[in-house]
Amino acid sequence: MLWLVMAVLSAFFAGLTAILAKCGIKHTDSDVATAVRTLVVLIFSWIMVLIVGSLPTLSSIAPRSLLFLVLSGLATGASWLCYFKALSLGDVNKVVPIDKSSTILSVLFAIVCFSETAHLAVKLIFILLSGLATGASWLCYYYAIQNGIVSVVVPIDKLSLVVTVAFSYVFFHEKLSKKAFLGLCLMVIGTLAMAIWS
Repeated sequence: MLWLVMAVLSAFFAGLTAILAKCGIKHTDSDVATAVRTLVVLIFSWIMVLIVGSLPTLSSIAPRSLLFLVLSGLATGASWLCYFKALSLGDVNKVVPIDKSSTILSVLFAIVCFSETAHLAVKLIFILLSGLATGASWLCYYYAIQNGIVSVVVPIDKLSLVVTVAFSYVFFHEKLSKKAFLGLCLMVIGTLAMAIWS
């Protein structure tokens, strides 16, 4: 059950990140903003290492692993610099969805770098379909944001959860518990009520 709490908190904090960043860079250079944010993340990360007692494992990291961790850190830094620059120049509701396309790129890189080619054709088809679905979602979402009430559009957009649950049931045979189904129904009813009465 802890994984569920952590997933919800992760989504919550990830959602806050873009908004807080946009507020923080209104009158600040985006590169300076990235440096300040990175410093906070660095301090927070080392505090967590000390709290959980993982510091002794630092010496056991293999040189090759360390190299890739450093390269990963450089890629993360480059990503943050670009992300903050994009946020300083563009709208949050346009920058964030494009940033999230990194999931598709990760899958493609995994295929190239790790030769994860089992069922490659099927994976590529699903990646392409995922990209098309994401693009269609963004087009509809932006149209709704431009022409509708944001406080209504965003919750309705989150009803994509219903589609995800339905597809996971049909294709992966994942079943909901009675409590989870009741929670899903309450979310849908609450969202629809909010949309109708706003």
